[in-house]
Amino acid sequence: MKTPLLTFLASLLVFSGFAPWVQAAGDAEAAYKTLVKAPDFSVGGVGVAGVVTESDIACRTLMRAQSPGPLFLRILEEGTPAGKMYALCGLYYKSPETFQQVAGKYRKSQESFEYAAGCMIMKATIQSEMPNLEANRFDGLLKDAPKKP
Repeated sequence: MKTPLLTFLASLLVFSGFAPWVQAAGDAEAAYKTLVKAPDFSVGGVGVAGVVTESDIACRTLMRAQSPGPLFLRILEEGTPAGKMYALCGLYYKSPETFQQVAGKYRKSQESFEYAAGCMIMKATIQSEMPNLEANRFDGLLKDAPKKP
């Protein structure tokens, strides 16, 4: 009796648009897999609807992990430029010593990515966003993702 109800509830979540929220609530490895292929970078809600992206949620999830540093370092080696920006944020806020060890390389990085802020989407480079990171302008990642209504 419980199995059909659970199946119904799971499919309701998947088909109602909550799939990214369910996936992001997963473990650190699932968050890593999302971040390593992040298509763009954003902190907080974007677009007219203020949607929090799957990558943003994954970064917050990984930041809550017990030891996120090694996974963030893997993203720096294997990830998209946007994924690397999330990894740098994670290291900056959760492993400052490690961040300082790798920051020099990325302060000069011309790798570009799409950066969504509010209703604007722009091109940015890791180099151009490092000063914003180091000025704590991405500290929204320290907050839990907004709850769905």
